[in-house]
Amino acid sequence: MKLSSSLVFVLYWAVLCIDCVFLFNHLDEYRHYTKPLIIPVLYILMALETGETSHKRSKLIVSLLLLFSFVGDLLLLNTTEKSFFTFGLLSFLVVHILYALFFFRIKHFALKNAGTVALALVVVAVYQYFLLSAIWGKIKENDLTIQVVVYSLSLSLMFISAFNTSTGKRARKVALKNFIPGAVLFVLSDSLIAVSKFYPFVNPPIDLPVYMGCAVMLTYGGAQVLLVLGAVKFIKN
Repeated sequence: MKLSSSLVFVLYWAVLCIDCVFLFNHLDEYRHYTKPLIIPVLYILMALETGETSHKRSKLIVSLLLLFSFVGDLLLLNTTEKSFFTFGLLSFLVVHILYALFFFRIKHFALKNAGTVALALVVVAVYQYFLLSAIWGKIKENDLTIQVVVYSLSLSLMFISAFNTSTGKRARKVALKNFIPGAVLFVLSDSLIAVSKFYPFVNPPIDLPVYMGCAVMLTYGGAQVLLVLGAVKFIKN
């Protein structure tokens, strides 16, 4: 990584940590400055590292998914309006589909790799079943059944596509170091959002929304930087 890219990488984590500090101290008004900065800084890092490349379509896909991530971050800053949450879900649904498309360009699904795909499918299906079962009542109460189910399917597609890249010899190393851990963190981040919004906690011993919010941001930030840096490795090579 170039010196300029390394500095931007440090800046990325600095902005993310400052955003968590504001969140932890209930300084939500300042998060309107920090949270929208996270994805643009990551885009700068991607742009610095890729430069001129023959993989122009792959770079375009990553640029688009970062744009939709930015829009989703802005929308999810407003946690009280149902419409903002719905459109935020829609933005990140597009993000997951674009990630899945990027992974598909690296490694297509093939019958000989059905075992790996089936394993990933079973893992994410069982996980989502237990997660959604725990919060299903609140989801129905908020009339978000269709939105949450469709979003869960897009998240599962991204997760399975990330695992499938490990079946290719050229992509195995970056899949194990970036794509799979990044996909796992994204699933964890979205799960924390779902639990914090829909699970009926009763008299928690700590300020749970704050701790959950920080966990969401750290897992989300980790997921995005792992996935984008993995994409950079592919685009450069």
